[in-house]
Amino acid sequence: MGEELIQLKIVKSIMVQGVVCWYKFIGSSSITTTESYIRNNKIYDLHSSSSEVTGISLTVYGGTTNVYNNTINFETNSTGRVFGLYLMSDATYSATLNIYFNSIYMRGSNSPYYHSYGIYKYSYFNTLRIKNNSVFNAKTTTSGTSKNYAIYFLNTSATTSEYNYNDYYVNGTNAYIWLLGCR
Repeated sequence: MGEELIQLKIVKSIMVQGVVCWYKFIGSSSITTTESYIRNNKIYDLHSSSSEVTGISLTVYGGTTNVYNNTINFETNSTGRVFGLYLMSDATYSATLNIYFNSIYMRGSNSPYYHSYGIYKYSYFNTLRIKNNSVFNAKTTTSGTSKNYAIYFLNTSATTSEYNYNDYYVNGTNAYIWLLGCR
């Protein structure tokens, strides 16, 4: 059964995050499974006027993580970066990430200098599958050089990559569907 996070409002903070997960599977005998699930969550109404905002933040070192059937829906006029789904791993570990059937909708305005991302992949995954997701970044840039991405990969490193049947949509100023391997 999933969790429902409603109307998390922070006026001043370094960051506001709906769900934060950090997994490390490196063969410890105390760990009985190398598979984790983040599923059936509803994350909405995250608000901050002065910090970074993230719907789901994942840091995964090894094992398999399955993220599916989550809804991330929020409006923010943050002065920091905004992420619907933030993904991070390390090439040292063999990590598999499966992202299926999630809906991400972000709206509001950006600061002049920080970008917004529906899905943001920071680093290496051994296997990365992103399928059947809907991402709509409707954030706008009122001034400056900030950009609004549906999906953004800081690098394209993955032994196995599968991206199929996803719907990406952006509108507003400085809006981009996809950026791979660049800053």
